[in-house]
Amino acid sequence: MQATPLCMFQGCQNAATYYAKCDVHKHRTKCTTPSCENQTYARNRCVKHGGKPKCLYNGCDANVRSQGLCCRHGPGNVKSICQVDGCVKVAHARHRCVRHGGGLQCKVEGCNAHARSRGVCGRHRLDNHQSAILDKVESLSDLVGLVDIGDCDSDLPFGNIISDIELADKDKEILDRVLAPI
Repeated sequence: MQATPLCMFQGCQNAATYYAKCDVHKHRTKCTTPSCENQTYARNRCVKHGGKPKCLYNGCDANVRSQGLCCRHGPGNVKSICQVDGCVKVAHARHRCVRHGGGLQCKVEGCNAHARSRGVCGRHRLDNHQSAILDKVESLSDLVGLVDIGDCDSDLPFGNIISDIELADKDKEILDRVLAPI
């Protein structure tokens, strides 16, 4: 049994199907620099070999973004840099980067994690999401009487609502697990 050849591009582990290229790279070309296996970015060269020009600022090796300069040295750079000596990262809150205390902390009392979305960390966002679902279920059940949970051991206020909807035992079991307090 023959082994399937791999894509010719550096680091790609996909099987080659189109002229030594995989499905992802089939319409891409290889860098014109001899012995380079990277895909081209511009002017038939990869980024490493000049496909993207470098910043004109003295001593900067970053790629050009606008007017021959990188985002750090280019015009219109309104982002402030972290105030901690030696740090060149963009400042967020309190004129510091996240690593040096510039990120917002989770709003939940006693939690020291960084806030990721809506002022809370990932763990508390998940908790808020689950409680929001339960709040919706409670209000809908009060209005319509959606579910007959049957022999539910739940402490929820809508524990055994009788309705016109008949649920299979498997459906009741799933609802019990979803609505069970965590």
